[in-house]
Amino acid sequence: MDDTTREGISEAVEERSGHGATLRPDLGLVLSGELPCISCRYDLSGISITGMCPECGTPVRATLLATVDPEAGTFEPLTHPRLAALGLVVWSSAAFAAVLIIWMVRFGDALNAWTPIGFRPTWLGVLVPVFVALSGVGSVVLWKPHRKLPVWPSVAATVATVLYGPLVWLMWRLHGVVDRTGSAPYVSSRSVDTDRLWLQVMILVVLVVISLLQRPIIRVFADRSVLLRTGELSRQSLLAFAMAAALMLLGVFLRLGAIRWDDTGSFFLDVIGLVFLAIGSVLVTVGLGCFVVDSVRLYPVLRSGPRTLLDVVERGFGR
Repeated sequence: MDDTTREGISEAVEERSGHGATLRPDLGLVLSGELPCISCRYDLSGISITGMCPECGTPVRATLLATVDPEAGTFEPLTHPRLAALGLVVWSSAAFAAVLIIWMVRFGDALNAWTPIGFRPTWLGVLVPVFVALSGVGSVVLWKPHRKLPVWPSVAATVATVLYGPLVWLMWRLHGVVDRTGSAPYVSSRSVDTDRLWLQVMILVVLVVISLLQRPIIRVFADRSVLLRTGELSRQSLLAFAMAAALMLLGVFLRLGAIRWDDTGSFFLDVIGLVFLAIGSVLVTVGLGCFVVDSVRLYPVLRSGPRTLLDVVERGFGR
């Protein structure tokens, strides 16, 4: 692409400010390469930047504003972009799968206790540490995604991956041993299992620490998407996720405190603890689901790199 074309392209775009940008019309610029419409995924290659998608009528400029990153040239290239993109999806998806399995087991406990179905799939619990371990494997890509990464985020991400070791063991003890051989923890009439509560405490503490350690490097990845960076698409914060896990931790401590109280105080404290646990569990599940969505959104950006306007347009002749 010659200098004249580059000058025409640069003049066609005004600097983004705040949360958006505007394109100045230039009828000589057309799309080159593959550029799916933001609405219907129709290939817009060969269409003027001032035109509209022939399939759904969405302005081409809307797709450009959602695709082109004016700061793309400032990012250091990833060392292994495809591996980083895949690892991020594995990291989030495996963790989400582990939580869904826990919900399935708890749902089975309720069916077994309150209906004649008698379905309690405690054997599924052995899969929880497997998916947690798989999530830990995916987190390896967070260590050093590019050569110029500062030391602290890289060290923090490495320590977080190491902590997956004790987390997997704790998950195995809780879901693969205690829950598989014991009574249903939330619907059984038996007394609260103190050992199970302390296992939950250790799991949640490790989970909070891992989340906080991974937060700096996840922000590095998220900043590579112009839509996530500018807030045009919301993203899940690891800090909010850690706070949800901390809420669950508070619920467990309340249940532990209830053991030392008299019968009346114990009942109310235990109920409050269960409420905190339930709310925190829902927030953690939703948060992990949002991480999966964010990872899928980032996948093409990480795999191919942020796209500049030079990557998607060319000067059309005779148009």
